[in-house]
Amino acid sequence: MTRHSLDQSERHGSPHEPRNSRDRPEPAMPDFFMPAMPPLQLTEALDRWLKRWLRRRRFRRLLALEDWQLKVLGVARGDLIWAARQPLKEDAFDVLRSRRQKEREPTANQS
Repeated sequence: MTRHSLDQSERHGSPHEPRNSRDRPEPAMPDFFMPAMPPLQLTEALDRWLKRWLRRRRFRRLLALEDWQLKVLGVARGDLIWAARQPLKEDAFDVLRSRRQKEREPTANQS
């Protein structure tokens, strides 16, 4: 064996032996490290959507009530169905509240 091939075999062992990871230098860690993450706007949009969806699910549970229970609450089933069909970006409770206020305004102005 030549001196050059002997040096290589001493450094790396035989070709059948795996290289030891301790022999390799560790990569340098940057001063500022930030793990991969989705954009903040995306996470905020998903959070808003989830909250609206959960609120809409709670609203739709009102549809399971009997008509007499809805009457006690002062809500008509048709109004609930209309509000539940509004786009998800609109809060069904707020839409229903504003619709009921608009219905009351003409009666308040007539007296």
